[in-house]
Amino acid sequence: MAGSNNPSLASCDSRRLLYMSKYGNLKYSLQSQLALHCGRPEFSRSFSEPTTHLHSVKPVGTREKSRFSPNREALLHVWGSEELIDTSEKVDFLPFATFAITAVQILLFILEWAMYGLSPIGLSLQSRYLETVLMPNQTTSEVCFVELENQMIGPRQADLIRFGALYPPCMRFDPGLNEAVVERQRVVDRSSGCCVNEANHTCHQTSNSACGAKGFQWLNHRRQNTKHPSLTSVPSTNIIHSQGDNVTAEYPAGPVCGLDPDYCLKPHSSDSMPWSEDITEWPICEHVTNASEVSTFVQHMECRVIGRPCCFGIRGECIVTTREHCEFMHGFFNPKASLCSQVNCLKRVCGMANFMNKQYPDQYFRLVTSLFVHSGLIPLVITIVLQLTFMLNLERLSGFWKISMVYLLSGCLGNLVAGYFLPYQVGTGPTPSLMGLAGFRAVCYFFYSGPLCEPRQIRRHSNSQGSGLGLRRKMRLNRLRKRSSAFHLLKVGLCKNVLLVLGLFICGFLPWVDNFAHLAGFISGMMLAFVMLPYRNMCVYTRRSLSEGSPRDISPSRQAPSSEDSDKCRFPIEIVCSVLWMCLFLGWLCLFVFGPILSCAWCNYFTCIPLAPNLCDGFRVNVSQRTPCVPDSL
Repeated sequence: MAGSNNPSLASCDSRRLLYMSKYGNLKYSLQSQLALHCGRPEFSRSFSEPTTHLHSVKPVGTREKSRFSPNREALLHVWGSEELIDTSEKVDFLPFATFAITAVQILLFILEWAMYGLSPIGLSLQSRYLETVLMPNQTTSEVCFVELENQMIGPRQADLIRFGALYPPCMRFDPGLNEAVVERQRVVDRSSGCCVNEANHTCHQTSNSACGAKGFQWLNHRRQNTKHPSLTSVPSTNIIHSQGDNVTAEYPAGPVCGLDPDYCLKPHSSDSMPWSEDITEWPICEHVTNASEVSTFVQHMECRVIGRPCCFGIRGECIVTTREHCEFMHGFFNPKASLCSQVNCLKRVCGMANFMNKQYPDQYFRLVTSLFVHSGLIPLVITIVLQLTFMLNLERLSGFWKISMVYLLSGCLGNLVAGYFLPYQVGTGPTPSLMGLAGFRAVCYFFYSGPLCEPRQIRRHSNSQGSGLGLRRKMRLNRLRKRSSAFHLLKVGLCKNVLLVLGLFICGFLPWVDNFAHLAGFISGMMLAFVMLPYRNMCVYTRRSLSEGSPRDISPSRQAPSSEDSDKCRFPIEIVCSVLWMCLFLGWLCLFVFGPILSCAWCNYFTCIPLAPNLCDGFRVNVSQRTPCVPDSL
């Protein structure tokens, strides 16, 4: 073969013999691939034994160096590795993960659209609605309701949360939110009384100032005891402290409209299991004593209760109002409860699974479910396009398990970081997962050449090459080969990767998309790439391994290590990257669950820039501020 009349073929033969003499253990797949790249299809025949001891070789000449890119030699070394299977002999992986994930996302969006409908769409970013409804005092009043618009053509924020979107208050206990909403409501309940309409004997629970209209009587135990002394003999365990005329006295708190321990049969208050002294700890009464058995002096038990707790908003707020008013605010009406402290509004906001502990949310599965929930039709279309192009091609080269693991793990870590920096923002979509795949592919282009990044058209044309190919097809194959050089692949691949990363980061400055999740997902994808991809050409070689062979023939930086040297360097890199990723994930998880709630002003600007008025107001939740348009009397 070395004595061939054709100089180019002789040069190609010398290159093949040089490679075999240096590394040996060549299999049929490598010899066939070398023959195809050298333009010698006749060398793709089967060999019974690999050639391992060829020492008389011809040095690579100047003509060959100009004909083959220097990076092609590194590409051939990667193809000769035992870790990478020759893609010319193996069919591409079928993209099961891409199709399955995309199908689930489409089906879930159709389901949430059918269940909850669409949020208002517009450019004002907020919609203000006015409607005349029946209030608890039996009068019709004009009330307002402010709702955030969704420019992405999708459901409301509260509906997305109930469908599985990322929402940190549903995943961990928030002392600030508990103090601002739950504890404040408990204080209101303790100071409330039963407001009775003397005209039609209807009642609702409210404060003294809100029950000051003519024809209404606000009942509390102090007034009842003054008006009806016979009730003083009835013991009450519900005590509040009142200060008047510089004298401190204890009076029973309440009463509560339609609720009293003495008239509740289930659960019954007994000496063995008495009700709490705090009315905010009272349970919901499932069975009340018959009206005929109730004393005529107990007005709060004989009146018809028309005001019940209504949970609204995404912070778990509650007011006592009518069903009509509650439905107007898109709230949850609780017809069996009497006080807001009897219902867990945050659990109603979160939906899905119940909390193991009533006061401590634990829906950590939202780290995964939010990857399949989209805020609207526009993000869904963008996700489908990216997954059916970028993710699909990457899965064809890397396989189902690698892409699935990078997709899910990078998405979980990205959501975890986003939940810590933005503790009250609703997060949806698989953008952190796509950024993880972008980091995965960046490592592929920087540290790996050859089959992992080679276009599929090259392998298809190479496999179909034969003596009967036409001139036009041969010319196309040559152009594809020229464009598939390692350097060209690196340039094109990096350009595509940079454009994808920049595009996602720019989108991260808009509502519903989070740049903290993007950054964490990208870093996670890069770390997981070192764990899941083969990297024999990335090992740090010893001086002894570099001294073997002539440096003139092959650059030491591209020399492939032996199987023994590769195993020595593979194990530490794999273990180190795995441990680093686990430490990173567990560290953020502990910080998210047990750490303090982060209050960071600049963090909001990293993920949402107010390019228009009120653009980011809905995503910068102030837990201490009451929801607008809610009457102070409720």
